[in-house]
This record gives sequence, structure tokens and C-alpha cells, in this order.
Amino acid sequence: MIRQFAITAAALVLVALPLRAQRADSTVESRVSIPIVVTAEAPERDMRTLSRANRFLERELRRFDAQEARLQARLDSLKQLATARERAIDAMSREAASVRAARLDLEARLQRLEASGSAPRAQPAGGSTEAGRTAGGR
Repeated sequence: MIRQFAITAAALVLVALPLRAQRADSTVESRVSIPIVVTAEAPERDMRTLSRANRFLERELRRFDAQEARLQARLDSLKQLATARERAIDAMSREAASVRAARLDLEARLQRLEASGSAPRAQPAGGSTEAGRTAGGR
């Protein structure tokens, strides 16, 4: 029934389209439009089908709304986690820069001491010789 109605409406629309007639000199004559009035009522069976489809679509919409709320909550929690991690990374970077600056300062002081000749001698790697123990005060 709906298909037949759609076909009939489409046919009426095609008839109502502006008609063109061309003269020998290829100019367009005036356009003619036919007004269309379409009135139709759906039978009771179609109304039940449409109501059933409406209820289905309402359930789907509620389901998608709930899913959107869950995903939004998840996104918010992930954003908070990302912010916390970025803060931790920034703190670690500041600490690393501080340690790097302290190391460079110590290296510069050591170079100045070595240049002046008053720097203590470094122990060999392994450093548990008898001389090292006595020099260390043990």
C-alpha cells in the first residue's frame, strides 16, 4: 500500500514539474505548474507497524544514549589519567634537569681543582687495595 502510494506521488510530481516547450529559435516558453494536494490515511495495520517501529527506534535511541554516556565518562577518566601522567613526566624532567645541573657543577669544580693541583687522587676501579683502606682512614 505504501509502495503504491509512493509510486503514485512520484508520478504526480513528475507531471507537476515545469513543462518546457522550445520554439524554433530555441527560446523557452512560460512554465506551467500543476498544484498537487496529497491526502492519505494509513490503514490500522500500517499504524501498528509504524508504532512498533517507533518503539524499536526509541529503545535503540535510549541504548545509544546510554553508550554515549558511558563513553563520555571513560573519556573523562582517561583525560584525568593523561593529565596526571603529564604532570609526573614534567616533575621527573625537572628533577633530571636539576641532577644534570648538579653533575655539571661538580664536574666543573673537579676540573678547577685538578687544574690547581689540589685535587685528591682518584682510586682505581675496584678500589679495595691496602693503600686505599689506609687512605680512607680504616
